[in-house]
Formats: sequence, C-alpha cells, structure tokens
Amino acid sequence: MKSIFDETVMGGLRMKNRLIRSATGENLATESGSVPPDLHQTYLELAKGGAGMIILGFTSVALIDHFRTGLMRLHDDALIAEYSQLAETIHKYDCVAMPQLALAAYFKKTDSGKWIERNINEMTKNDVQDVIEKFVSAAVRAKKAGFDGVQLHGAHGFLLSRFISPLHNHRTDEYGGNTRKRTQIILDIIRGIRERAGNTHISIKINNSDYMNGGLTPEECLTICKMLEEAGINSIEVSGNAPCVEGIRPQHNEGFFAPFAVALKSTVNIPVILTGGLRTVETMNKLLNENGIEYFSLSRPLIREPDLPKRWKQGNLKPSTCISCNQCFGMYGHKCVFEK
Repeated sequence: MKSIFDETVMGGLRMKNRLIRSATGENLATESGSVPPDLHQTYLELAKGGAGMIILGFTSVALIDHFRTGLMRLHDDALIAEYSQLAETIHKYDCVAMPQLALAAYFKKTDSGKWIERNINEMTKNDVQDVIEKFVSAAVRAKKAGFDGVQLHGAHGFLLSRFISPLHNHRTDEYGGNTRKRTQIILDIIRGIRERAGNTHISIKINNSDYMNGGLTPEECLTICKMLEEAGINSIEVSGNAPCVEGIRPQHNEGFFAPFAVALKSTVNIPVILTGGLRTVETMNKLLNENGIEYFSLSRPLIREPDLPKRWKQGNLKPSTCISCNQCFGMYGHKCVFEK
C-alpha cells in the first residue's frame, strides 16, 4: 500500500514524502521584495518541519503590484543572491523549494509618470508580451537562485486566472475568444520558460472553476489542464472557488476539491496536487490509494504546526490541530493565534 511518506520522483524532482507546503503569503518582505530575517526564519521552521516541498508564498514578477504589502518579488536580478540563500536554507533539510510566480494586476506607466492598472481587456498585445516576459524572466532568476522549479499562480482571481476565465476575458485577439486563446498567455509563458530555463520543474495552481459566477466550468478547466500538460507543464495543484463537481460537496477532512482532483487525474498523466481541507493522514492515504491523487499540499495546518509532517512521520497520527478559524490571516506574518 502506498503512503504519503513514500519517497517519489515528481516531474524530475526527488521528494522525500508526498506532503507539500502550499504557497501562503506571509506579507513580510520589504517593498522591493527582499527577504528579512523573520521571513527567512519562517521558511527555516517549515523546512525543519519535514515537508517534502515548500512552495514560497505569492512571489510577484513585477515591482508595481500592490494588492497587499510585504510581497516577495523576483522582478530584479539584484534579488537573486538573497533568494539563493533562502533556497539553500530550505535545501539543507532535504526539502524541494519553488517560488510561486504571480501577478495580481498589470500596471503601466503613463506619459505623466503615473502607474495605472490596465484591465486585461484593455491591454495591448505589447502589454501581454510584457507580462509573459516578466514571468519568464522571474523563472530564469529562480533557477539562477537555485530553486528546483516554479509554480505559476493561475487561481484565485489573479491575472492569469482572469485571462483563462470567460467571466473576465472578453478579448477578441489571439489571447481571447475561446478556451485555447484565453489559455494562450500561459502556454506562451511555459514555452518561454522552457526556452530560457531548460528542464526546470513548472507547476501551476489553478481554480477548479469559477462557474458559480458565470465563468470557467469544471469541464473547461479540465480541457485547459490537458493543454497545459501538452505544453510541457510538470504538475498541477488544484484549488478553486467552487468546491464541487456535479453537486458533490466533500466533508471538511476529505479535501475541499477532491472530486475535481480525481476527475483531473483521469484526464492528465502528470502529478496532481490536492490542497484544501486536508487534516488527517488517513484521508490522504485513502485518496492516494483509492483515487490516485499523489501529492497533498497544506497551508493553514502548517501555520498551526510547522513540524506537522515530522510529527506524523514519527507516529503521532493525531489530526492537525488547526481548527480553520482563519484568524492567522489577521496576524503578523500569518502566525497562528494559538501558537505555542
């Protein structure tokens, strides 16, 4: 029987277990994206805690991207050295490390010197190419810094997720109009990363859908994921706005997006990562053995217990002590209000 503590190879990356720290924004970086000591310490604790992989929190590919303060960034070569130190710290504990490359919104400088946000439907083709270049350049910097790959943030209403959603994307050029064209920006980013960063691991975090709001349906999302696989992406992390497929609502500990992840696993031949609502070893082992979901990412449980993977590995299989109160998101550095 397979176990979440199996050593595996995920898209070319050796993993000491199947547990991944899902990207979680700590909002502790400086305005320029530098990593201060308390943010470095957060990742040190997570690496010591036993996860097989850590996906860094929202790492903007641009300097002007202010949906919140404290964003990590990889927009400038000057940041490579300190991010290299962060990657080295994580690697010391036999842990894979990838930044989550993201862009909340696209800002363009006017002739008067003012930065204004451009709606995706207003962006010119040159603007779209600028976004592609920002993601590709950031991926190159991540590789130079020693990271094992990158994750593209294609979920939660950020720029790439708005491009693939018919709710938001009303373009009539090669970047809008049908499923393939709405996905083209991500396909171009993948191609650019492959051309300039070689065989680095490329993952994506994607919504299972936003159909409840009139956008992407689960079926269309499956089609997009198949396109991404064909373009050379290495793994897909399932998140989402809608927790169900065909009206199925899993219980809290069963994984919020498990039904879609199972459907995705039958559609693609690359690793599928499930996040959301996972609190027990029993549930994850069941999904692994009965449904073929190979990897599991945790956010709030690792805020509550950074050493949770180590505790489970050592035999204490008590469920995560996280109660999903979400009070951590109002704390400095997204720390648990019940932290020891």
